[in-house]
Amino acid sequence: MEHENAVKEALNALYHHPDDTVRAQADRWLQNFQGTLDAWQASYSSHLCLDLTWVRLFFIPWIYSNFSVADNLLHDSSSNLETLIFCSQTLRSKVQRDFEELPPGAFQKLRESLTTLLKKFHKGPPKVRTQISIAVAALAVHVPAADWGDGGIVSWLRDEMNMHPEYVPGFLELLTVLPEETFNYKIAARPDRRRQFENELTSQMEAALSILTACLNIIELKEQVLEAFASWLRLRHGIPGAVLACHPLVHAALSSLNCNPLSDASVNVISELIHHTASPSSGGISAQTPLIQVIVPQILSLKAHLRDSSKVLL
Repeated sequence: MEHENAVKEALNALYHHPDDTVRAQADRWLQNFQGTLDAWQASYSSHLCLDLTWVRLFFIPWIYSNFSVADNLLHDSSSNLETLIFCSQTLRSKVQRDFEELPPGAFQKLRESLTTLLKKFHKGPPKVRTQISIAVAALAVHVPAADWGDGGIVSWLRDEMNMHPEYVPGFLELLTVLPEETFNYKIAARPDRRRQFENELTSQMEAALSILTACLNIIELKEQVLEAFASWLRLRHGIPGAVLACHPLVHAALSSLNCNPLSDASVNVISELIHHTASPSSGGISAQTPLIQVIVPQILSLKAHLRDSSKVLL
């Protein structure tokens, strides 16, 4: 616990100490921690002088049976918001950049820990939940679909949601960030693995949209569902226009354009659908005509509404 306490003490100094010099020293100490900590399973010692001068960490080889400091603090119910945000960022960064440091077979334990954290923070804090979701998505970039079971991570996620419906908000955020991580070059994945991951997600799109369609029935999650749908559309997979034209997710977005709580998410979906119709992978305008015929009248019907909004803004 002394190492976890050192992190907490540094964070407390960074955010609350009245001395600028001490805050700067705490910031450097924490940056060193994030940049050099073997965040998987590290055993190390640190020295903190009585005057709060932060010095470098002295590492000894990590021991696989121990949890990381960041992981321990995230699982610790006494950790405050500052600690949770810092540690979730640390864990996310290490999964993105240093996954290959782990020994063979470590994937299962890491996935189990991250899944537990995703469930723990399914209601927030939002910043922490987002970082954990990105960490799981980054893990999926590194690890082939077969290691997640039949159907890859999307099928794994569907099974988790079916078994634990109370954690759906956290799982939905993971479903949202999955396609986004395809284009995140902070992840130290080899180019061939990155292309393979994009192909895996493309092949799993039907399953992903099926999950989102099922979640439309949960009114309080509708905005989150639409944001996830927009995220998957950014993959530019050639979904036939005729399929999208009658898809419940498209109609949910169109019907929510005039609904203030949902309008931003709906606009994001419609914007991605418009980009989709012009994408080379979509088969061209003729193939997307059914979708265009659904979208255009809805957009034109907003002209009066947009004029009124402009007057209010002026």
